[in-house]
Amino acid sequence: MNRAETILVIKELLDKCSFLDGKYLSLVPPTSLEPPVTYYQIHIKANLDSLTEACMREILDSHELTMQSLKNEHLVLISKKQI
Repeated sequence: MNRAETILVIKELLDKCSFLDGKYLSLVPPTSLEPPVTYYQIHIKANLDSLTEACMREILDSHELTMQSLKNEHLVLISKKQI
């Protein structure tokens, strides 16, 4: 995802998945990731319930993105699907 696509996805997530309102969302540039990648990621600091996860997965699937939940850190990572 480039920066514009990432912002579009964040807006869509906030519009359609109301539980995300007020949660910490960050747009992570590719240069700050280790190992470096060529696309932006979205990081969300939250405990998600199953309804919110389902809402998010529907949106992410439409953009061909994936979601990884790190439960012990209360962190959700959104990035491009690896082929």
